[in-house]
Amino acid sequence: MLRLLPAYREVDGKRHNWKEASKARSLPYAPRPRSGDLKKDCCQKVSNMSEPKYPAVVAYIQNEAGLLLSVTRKGTGEHAAPGGKCGANESFHRALRRETREETNVELVHWHLVYDGVHTSGRRVLAYRAIEWRGIPKALEYGTRIEWVTPEALANGFGAEYHRRALRAAKLLH
Repeated sequence: MLRLLPAYREVDGKRHNWKEASKARSLPYAPRPRSGDLKKDCCQKVSNMSEPKYPAVVAYIQNEAGLLLSVTRKGTGEHAAPGGKCGANESFHRALRRETREETNVELVHWHLVYDGVHTSGRRVLAYRAIEWRGIPKALEYGTRIEWVTPEALANGFGAEYHRRALRAAKLLH
């Protein structure tokens, strides 16, 4: 059975049409635009660059002992949080779940954004703290290792300055 939606949505006693509700992201339950502005919730390449730079995401996954899940980088052996670059028009949350699953075999269930900043490489990176996760961490990419490390060890690894700022924002590093 086909169900037609009303031409407006009532929010706080006021009527808003769907087009306005789509543009005003602050309105609850606003439908996502099908061909509109995706910049707020999807990865977009940075224009005016010879090579497109899509944003990246990282996940801070903590165990009961207070240690963070770390992936050692290929070649250098430096510690890094699981994560990676977003695909074209891929949402940050989808990229976060995909990258974490690809690198560590961990499925994120609940998480929240703790930091949105620029990595030392010049790329925009969004850091998320895992609230709930499942799975047994194991290295799935060739040449990497999975380790539980202290926040200080992660803050001194790859992209140290960015991780220090993000870990302080997440209240994992003092």
